[in-house]
Amino acid sequence: MFGTEIYSSKHDNMKRILILSALCLQSIFMQAQNTPDLKADTAAITETALNYGEGWYSGDAVRMEKAIHPDLNKICPVVMPQSGKTILMISSWSGLVEPARAKAGFMEESERKIEVKVLKINENVACAKLTSAQFNDYLEMVKFDGQWKIVNVLWTFGPDSPNRAPMPDFKGDDEKPAVELAVRDMIEGIYTSDVSRVEKVLHPEYRRATAMTIPATGKTFIQKDAAGNIMEAVRAKLGAQPKEKWNMQVNVFDILDGLAFAELVTPSAHNYVQMAKIDGQWKIINILRKMASPPAKK
Repeated sequence: MFGTEIYSSKHDNMKRILILSALCLQSIFMQAQNTPDLKADTAAITETALNYGEGWYSGDAVRMEKAIHPDLNKICPVVMPQSGKTILMISSWSGLVEPARAKAGFMEESERKIEVKVLKINENVACAKLTSAQFNDYLEMVKFDGQWKIVNVLWTFGPDSPNRAPMPDFKGDDEKPAVELAVRDMIEGIYTSDVSRVEKVLHPEYRRATAMTIPATGKTFIQKDAAGNIMEAVRAKLGAQPKEKWNMQVNVFDILDGLAFAELVTPSAHNYVQMAKIDGQWKIINILRKMASPPAKK
């Protein structure tokens, strides 16, 4: 093997150097091929977010259609003035594309105030925040055939919207412990088969989207689960774990206008959690899940 052989001439030494150099270059090339290009992905994710936001404001259905996946789940919590209770306003793929085509949200470019921040990239899934004049959105994306598509959105009305609800007492930094606790209530409730603890934090209209890839084709698809699926699995003790095997990490990305974005990492998956404070309680609305890669065989 290289490094153990004895070379007796300058020719052999030069040959050895050339071979080792070639192997090093090959190793670097292969590593580069296998390493995600974060700069390119960041630019592409930002472009997708802008296609979504500017597609709406400019009335460009083509840009909107390019940005969103047909399995889109878009949610906005809205407080009913008559009762003071919060409902969820749900939008579909066609409910964005067709109004965009009709220029229902048209606004002059100088008034849009669009800003995009990429919060997380994990191989083929990503999280971003888009703020603008009329809408503030938390976006969850999946890469399909090299194209980033939005699959989950949790949003609220922006600073210039006449529909914006006043929130004078809401302070994001003060809410961080409660947001983290809600995420822990969910996962620890699953581990302990505590139905009431999970039910406390999952909104009845909760949806989980899991990005799955078919090995035979390499194609990615979205598998969806609803709150009922999760609750029945907890009742059946399907996720029960002894405490010594608990291994979790919660990272709160962002809190804005009664919404929150967090990451829950467990040995089995990365979960990107969209939440809203509803009637004084943080509720989990959407999750985008990426399953952990199986350990390499020895």
